[in-house]
Amino acid sequence: MKDDPCPTRLQHELDHLRSIFNEMGAYLFTKDLAGRYTYANQAVLDLFGCTLTELLGQDDRAFFDLEFSDT
Repeated sequence: MKDDPCPTRLQHELDHLRSIFNEMGAYLFTKDLAGRYTYANQAVLDLFGCTLTELLGQDDRAFFDLEFSDT
């Protein structure tokens, strides 16, 4: 059975997009409907001082003092 090249091409495209997102010079992130981070580019990771693995699944409480910001 011949290997399907689609997953390899898809991974290549995702890697290319991540590279573009990291070079944009802008803060780029996505969150799920519960407000948890699902992706962030390198600018956001540098700002928060964490890795993507450490960021994934976290909400803003992990990075901001929400009581302070509400006042």
